[in-house]
Amino acid sequence: MSRIEDSQRESHAPTPRACSGPGAALQPTYVPFGIRTVQVRIRGDDSTVNGMITQPRTRRTLRVRSVPMLVTVLLLAMLATPAMAAPPPSPATLTSASSPVLAATATADTAKQRAIRRGRRAAAFARRQLGKPYRWGGTGPRGYDCSGLTRAAWSKAGKSLPHSSRMQAKATRRVSPSKMRVGDLLFYGRPVHHVAIYVGKGKMIEAPRRGLNVRNVPVRHRGRVKVGRP
Repeated sequence: MSRIEDSQRESHAPTPRACSGPGAALQPTYVPFGIRTVQVRIRGDDSTVNGMITQPRTRRTLRVRSVPMLVTVLLLAMLATPAMAAPPPSPATLTSASSPVLAATATADTAKQRAIRRGRRAAAFARRQLGKPYRWGGTGPRGYDCSGLTRAAWSKAGKSLPHSSRMQAKATRRVSPSKMRVGDLLFYGRPVHHVAIYVGKGKMIEAPRRGLNVRNVPVRHRGRVKVGRP
């Protein structure tokens, strides 16, 4: 029966003794394994294998007197050796791997911010026209009709629109009334025959009709109005 002797040692490993007998010429073999060292001694006289595994932390020595038990101890040492964890990816690797996604997100955010700024510029221009008279076919600066006002406002924001409320409805992207933002155009009628510009806080600016001036009024028929975004 194989026997394991477990004893506390002050030193890491005992001093190896010289071999004797027919196998005296064989030298001790040291097999490095992780942070531990396995010393195997082969005796030729009685074919006995001595194995030692030294654990520096606890200074504990295990002596094994048979080959199967030595193999078992070696396997246990392999399992006890901490696996080397893969190093975490560097920030540069993470950045390079996610750069296409980040670039696409940044591009989308930049385009949205530009569109918001253009809408605000168009609304700011419309505010400066408040009080000017309605003039049929007018595109400013002395007077405007409804589509002439929105056309002039978006022209200042860098967007060219046709001088017709119906054509402007076709030239803009449809948006839900619940998601309209400053600068969006509001279309009325079936077929469309009037247009105004949304300026925020539930208000719009329009050139209403002959005899009235450009004015800032609450959005009418908010649930049924058609919203277009240039």
